[in-house]
Amino acid sequence: FYFPRALRRVPWIAACHHEKIDGTGYPRGLTEDQIPLESKIIAVSDVFDALTSLRDYPKYAFGKILDYKIVPIEKTVYILKKDVGSHFDPDVIEAFLSCLPEITFDTDNAR
Repeated sequence: FYFPRALRRVPWIAACHHEKIDGTGYPRGLTEDQIPLESKIIAVSDVFDALTSLRDYPKYAFGKILDYKIVPIEKTVYILKKDVGSHFDPDVIEAFLSCLPEITFDTDNAR
């Protein structure tokens, strides 16, 4: 598949968003300096969205199944902070959490 020159990094960025900065992620087990910043940002966004949205699969945190329900924002923030340094880049979490008050949540139409 051909990507325009301006978008040539998109497949790599998408492929790396399940990597964890401690090297335990997938598909390649990359560590902090090997993961593109864009992938680190997508990783935080992906987990936040998964926890705060209705999904057809259960939510996980700390290796345990939570359930299928929407996780409250306070608990989601706790989960994100708990994974700083292992899963998430501290600077990305800090930036994300600083923007959180500006985000609007529609839990009635979360699907």
